[in-house]
Amino acid sequence: MSIAVVNGKLCDEQKNIHVRNLLIQGGKITGVGYIPDEDEAALTLCDVSQSMMLPNTFDFLPLPEPSTIASYTQFVQSKGMINMAYIPNASTDCLDSPDVLKGMIDALGPLSTHVKFIASASKGNEANDLSELSLLVDAGASAIYFDRIIENEGLFKQALTYVDMIGVPIIFGPMTTMQRQGAHLNEGPTSFEIGIRGEAEQDEFSTIQYVLNLVQSHVTVPVHFHCVSSIRAIEAICQFKQASKGLISLGVSPFHLVFSDDVLRSYNAKLKFNPPLRSNVTMTLLNEALADGRVDHLTSLHYPQVGDSQALSFFDHPFEVQTLDYFFQVVSHCLVSQGVPLDGYERLLSCPLSLSFFSPVTLGLHSTATFTVLKAVSDQPSSMVLFDDLNVELSGGLKAIVNQGDLVVS
Repeated sequence: MSIAVVNGKLCDEQKNIHVRNLLIQGGKITGVGYIPDEDEAALTLCDVSQSMMLPNTFDFLPLPEPSTIASYTQFVQSKGMINMAYIPNASTDCLDSPDVLKGMIDALGPLSTHVKFIASASKGNEANDLSELSLLVDAGASAIYFDRIIENEGLFKQALTYVDMIGVPIIFGPMTTMQRQGAHLNEGPTSFEIGIRGEAEQDEFSTIQYVLNLVQSHVTVPVHFHCVSSIRAIEAICQFKQASKGLISLGVSPFHLVFSDDVLRSYNAKLKFNPPLRSNVTMTLLNEALADGRVDHLTSLHYPQVGDSQALSFFDHPFEVQTLDYFFQVVSHCLVSQGVPLDGYERLLSCPLSLSFFSPVTLGLHSTATFTVLKAVSDQPSSMVLFDDLNVELSGGLKAIVNQGDLVVS
């Protein structure tokens, strides 16, 4: 059966917006513009008026169980995330072994064109031993991930110098010390009220300021901060960016733009993020940063389900949130509510250009029909249930997901 996706908007390489109709047959786009009507009985019509068609969606995702990497990658794509970079995951594999890395690339088969691997700068993603960085890059790592190694300043400087010599990008994990310090949420009235230790936003800013100082001295390769939740840290990164000629970028989670730490008063472990949800004031300021272009990428902060999924107390629950079922709906709300220009959709939901992980795909004749469609207008907000029990008023919406020519969601 053929599929006609009609009246959708596309952004071209010159940032111009066009309205397009796409005819999809056998997984490929076989018509652009004119849709034949002589065989309407065999045609599934999907009207995506006032919506953006996005063929390059991308995110950083913690690695699933290596044995399930192909099936998990397919699952992620069925949720609308077309391209991905796997980052170390202490629950599965820290991506610090060249042989394991090669095995996972081989296991992906044809899916490997949609996947990059970000290897850990340190053994076990800890702070004491440097990984074999050049061997990891030779094995297929596209960038190097820095997390707990920043706690060891001498080793941190050494790793920065080595990676700069190799010439691959650097990805920084969450700039918090929550796990090391035993903190579980943002420090503030909510943490005081529920009696659980929090970490202050100031701590994230201080860590990022420390990292930026060393990056300035040791690095010339592209640098990306996976997720930032401190508004002062965003301001510091943006100031640094002006002097680094665009080689630095930052991501923000849209969930941090919709929820504050108020939702944790009920000990809701399903929203236990790292970095944590911040105050209402910071939530507002993060929305302003999105609106004025200071944010380069929107990240889901999604973790794979690993091991036993039984409920744990808020105190014992890991920082591993399941978000993909809600991500694009929340992203659409943030984009339309903040009036982000249409060409900003592609920029914020694709891999940052400075990293050069993937070549941009355009939806043209004979190209593979894989894309995600988000509403680009703010309709009357509707109530949606997120994370099983949170009723939230959201605008916009996920309009459709087309995966290899199959209409997964409409």
